[in-house]
Amino acid sequence: MIHCEATKWKAILQRILDTTLFLISRGLALQGETTQIGDFHIGNFLRIMELIGKYDDVTREHLAKVKENQLKDQSMRGQAHYLSWYSQNEFISLCGEKLLKTILNQRGRGNFYILIDDATLNISHQEQNFFNQDYLKKNEFAIFSPFRAHSLNRVVVNAAKLNHDVLTFFGNIEHFY
Repeated sequence: MIHCEATKWKAILQRILDTTLFLISRGLALQGETTQIGDFHIGNFLRIMELIGKYDDVTREHLAKVKENQLKDQSMRGQAHYLSWYSQNEFISLCGEKLLKTILNQRGRGNFYILIDDATLNISHQEQNFFNQDYLKKNEFAIFSPFRAHSLNRVVVNAAKLNHDVLTFFGNIEHFY
């Protein structure tokens, strides 16, 4: 019985993690206006979980249990369901820590490296990313360029593609450099 329950939770967590990684790898928002299962205004995360539930018994049963408690207006406090924004943020944080350890390990093996960290806005429109700037400060030669500068660089690149004079100007600068 315990083995069966552990297998079920492992399957649920794998689906939740896969959905979270899918969304964050594409820079898509997870949350919507509501967390009520079945509501039109749920976010991408719960909508994908509902889609998986159409084809997967484990996910369908899990979502049905959570929805039943939501409809009865019962609190899920003290009951693990891992569908909340808090759980999603925890998954993202754990993935970020694992990714950071991998990058720092690989960084130590090379003479030169570049690290580009793209960010996404959270619900309060604050940039979130996997990395803490303090890790790069350990290398005195590291240069930190905030995401806003990266965005400006993309604007310049796209402007150059659209305007021949701009393309010529930057081409000449590149040539002289």
